[in-house]
Amino acid sequence: YQRRVHGGFYMGAMNNAFLAVVGGKARDPWLVGQVNITQDQYIRILLASLRELWTNYGELAEVWFDGGYPDGAEQPIATLLQELQPNAVAFQGPGKNVVRWAGTESGHVAYPCWSTTHDSLHHGGGDPDAPVWAPAEADTCFQDFEASTPQGPRSLGPYGGCWFYNQNAEPKTVSDLVSTYHDSVGRNAGLLLDFTPDQDGAMPQTHAARYKEFGDWIRGCYGQAAVAAVGNITGNSALLQVNRQAIDRVVIQEDIQFGQIIREYTVSLTMDGTNWIQVDNGTSVGYKRITLFDREYLPLALRLDVINAVDTPHLNQLAVFNCTRP
Repeated sequence: YQRRVHGGFYMGAMNNAFLAVVGGKARDPWLVGQVNITQDQYIRILLASLRELWTNYGELAEVWFDGGYPDGAEQPIATLLQELQPNAVAFQGPGKNVVRWAGTESGHVAYPCWSTTHDSLHHGGGDPDAPVWAPAEADTCFQDFEASTPQGPRSLGPYGGCWFYNQNAEPKTVSDLVSTYHDSVGRNAGLLLDFTPDQDGAMPQTHAARYKEFGDWIRGCYGQAAVAAVGNITGNSALLQVNRQAIDRVVIQEDIQFGQIIREYTVSLTMDGTNWIQVDNGTSVGYKRITLFDREYLPLALRLDVINAVDTPHLNQLAVFNCTRP
């Protein structure tokens, strides 16, 4: 729990080779050594396993259900989760604190990305008119998808090695990681970036250095805004007096305790206080929307106009940054 890094568990509830479970269903064994069990027995085993994991390792930040959960297990798992880990987020899980898969392991989430959907098992961009609050999570590899081998470049793929330490694979470049950040966090999705310890459980120095470089870049870019309005910003228009400071991007954040309200918006700049040029337009904002301008500007002011909303917009932040400065 140092440095606010909390624990979590991955649970492959839909498949278990030893128990002959495929797609959440117990089947007749097809390999030597597999156990022959009924579906009811499998659900009881699954619940017992979850109870052990959720009881013995402190408070968890997230529980991960890869592919979801078996039919008939939704309510028992939700009840157990509420009993043992009521504050944990459940990826593709049941319960009250659910998140969904963004629909890609590339880290580059399609825009728009809405926080609502029909249930946590629906993946992709979401649906602004759906009833379930289940923000998207973008899981992606820290190592590159392509490794150098004696036989030449080889694609690792998510299940070919990039999710696990591979001595032939290199960490993604800072540029690639930054692009992933903007296309996930900057598009209203959470970024899940894996750690890849080696066979001894140690983090390779090159990996640790790259994580630090990535973190340093984020703090260097977004640690201090050029100009920001922070707090309870309401209404369909907001103005920032930039006073000719150099800026190259805008960050918009809705106050999501009110839900995701904005459906369409524009961002404009004025250089003379009279004429306005539009530099951005979009639909989904949600927890965070980051837009990089086509170039650096030195405007007098920036204006956000909400064109369409389902209620009164509430913003936590409207801020401009300059990350191209030396």
